[in-house]
Amino acid sequence: MEMNEISRRIGEQEVVDLAKRIVGFDTTNPPGNELECAEFLATVMGEIGLKTEVQVIDSSRANAVGYSSPQREGPTLLLEGHIDTAPLELKERRLWLTDPFSGCVQNGRIFGKGIVDMKGGLTAILVAVKAVLKSGVDLKGNLKVAALADELGFMLGVKHFIKSGLADDVDGCISTEPIWGVQTTYGGRTWGKITVVGRSAVSNLDPTFAFKSGLGNNAIHQATRLLHELATKRPSHPTHSLFGRSWWHVLKISGGWDPENTPMCPGTCEIVLEGRLVPGQSVSEFWKDVGGIIAKVQRKSPGFRAKVDVLERRPAYSVRETHPLVRTVANAYEEVIGRAPVMNPLGYPMNVTGDHHYFAAKGIPCVTIGPAEPRKIQAKQMFVANESLDIEKIIQTARILVVAITRYLT
Repeated sequence: MEMNEISRRIGEQEVVDLAKRIVGFDTTNPPGNELECAEFLATVMGEIGLKTEVQVIDSSRANAVGYSSPQREGPTLLLEGHIDTAPLELKERRLWLTDPFSGCVQNGRIFGKGIVDMKGGLTAILVAVKAVLKSGVDLKGNLKVAALADELGFMLGVKHFIKSGLADDVDGCISTEPIWGVQTTYGGRTWGKITVVGRSAVSNLDPTFAFKSGLGNNAIHQATRLLHELATKRPSHPTHSLFGRSWWHVLKISGGWDPENTPMCPGTCEIVLEGRLVPGQSVSEFWKDVGGIIAKVQRKSPGFRAKVDVLERRPAYSVRETHPLVRTVANAYEEVIGRAPVMNPLGYPMNVTGDHHYFAAKGIPCVTIGPAEPRKIQAKQMFVANESLDIEKIIQTARILVVAITRYLT
């Protein structure tokens, strides 16, 4: 039986029913609470013929994992997505016209918190895998499915998955993040805490006198010197053809004393700095640039001291468009949709990261294709009230996955 024929059996009602169930779980992050949804997804995986495992990370957070059996000698293909969704704050909830966890269907669209990022993508994976396994096609390789926790946080789910060893035999990964096209190149992300260290002193001393006499050194005043340099400089890496220049953002500043209590000049000031990297630029290169800025401030400003703690590292990556997995996915898209996909539709000014960055860091080639709208429309649909997704896009993604899975594993 032709794989495209199998893919055409995927229908709207099957997709809607499953998507509604997944949207029904409140997995907004923080706090995440993915465990109950992970247990449901593992049950679905078992029903469609996969061996399953719920990887409990802590009391409320978990991954759902499924894999084909028996293990074969061919390649192992991983399909992955995340369970958690963006936060739902009270102000946004008041703007919803329906229950954000109802999966309401109107005019060919399904509404629900996280349906775009990325419960629609998880639905497409499960429906596609079910179609492949129920078809009886003889796979020459192995199939894994991972629904992961905490993608929108510190990515605890993918870190746990990799640490468990379940990624060790993976030869290729398809992520169904919401990108309508074939994405093979991603920028990276890193962030860290810069602690500017001064000397605490009572605030009834003139700050100039306190500094010169060694009695005090206002860390916030010192931090402003660094903030000025960061605001007027960029990382030194050359411009990338797709993502342009890399950049950094100051995301948070904290320090100081409440004047209602004992009035003191602050001895420390903490700056959270995030960097968005371009392919070819390493995380270490980025922080070397930051270190150069700090050294410059130290030379110009006696008394300035700062230390850096890097908290997260997500390297940029790129897979060549001639790679067999990329060609397989691109050809599957063309077979299902009737035209060639846009290659790497995501680029400047957006620079996003996902769980797949950690698989890529292990040397696993990663491709992203998922149910999504054109970028200008999608920007109005993600992380907002009344988030919705075209049901046909989920169906089409599932059909593309059916063809891609079978072509790659047979």
